Amino acid sequence: MVIALRAELQNILYNLKYEKLEKSIDDVHSVTAKYLKIAGEGNQSIAGTLTKFVGE
Repeated sequence: MVIALRAELQNILYNLKYEKLEKSIDDVHSVTAKYLKIAGEGNQSIAGTLTKFVGE
């Protein structure tokens, strides 16, 4: 799963390189939601901290 998220980040950077800003912004929102879902399912004691960190 982590490898897939890293690949998605690479795709976002690729899109930014070719001036596809709107698609990149949508992809960032999507990846952020996926990170929060993974963090929430993992360690419940740090989920709040991770939500604040990823939200920034």
